[in-house]
Amino acid sequence: MPLSSISELTVSVDGRSVDPSELRVLIGGRRVAPADLGHETDRWWYLQDRLVLVGPAPVRPGRHRVIVDFRLLVPYLSAAPTGPLVLPHRLEADLDPDCRMSPSVARDVA
Repeated sequence: MPLSSISELTVSVDGRSVDPSELRVLIGGRRVAPADLGHETDRWWYLQDRLVLVGPAPVRPGRHRVIVDFRLLVPYLSAAPTGPLVLPHRLEADLDPDCRMSPSVARDVA
């Protein structure tokens, strides 16, 4: 999917919204603000790969409830008569910043 297909990216931690100006999406070693994803027309997100988000730090130790919302425009599927299909996504997880991440076969967006 083109990265420009991702819109309305929001994050909350423990019920508090993260300021969108403090969020970044890691793209092949670059950090891109969510508001600038619409301009990333030549970059692609392979859906099997993780999309890495970076937010403000530090957070207090322990588990935190993290919610990520975004919309994904599917340019090749029509939702006539309104245009391309737009799918809302919501991901919720309890995360602990002190836990080591497991190695993954997925790679970051290139």
